[in-house]
Amino acid sequence: MDYMTVAKLQTKLDGEAKQNTVRKLIDKIAQDGYLKSSGSKRLGRRVVHSESTNIKLIEVKKIIEGQPMVNSLPSYASYLTA
Repeated sequence: MDYMTVAKLQTKLDGEAKQNTVRKLIDKIAQDGYLKSSGSKRLGRRVVHSESTNIKLIEVKKIIEGQPMVNSLPSYASYLTA
């Protein structure tokens, strides 16, 4: 996903969250640095793709799947834990 909009995220959540709640969630994600504003409101906010965001995505997926997070960081990022 290159751009995130309220409608896209609400669809991904199967409509279980209200539009205002999804908007607040997107604002929080933007504050954390995972989204940037785009020039067009129609496109939505641009998703930032980087090593740290990919690591965070892996962690979140493991939490959702219920798997233990032991050694979840790739070997090249082991210096981050030291």
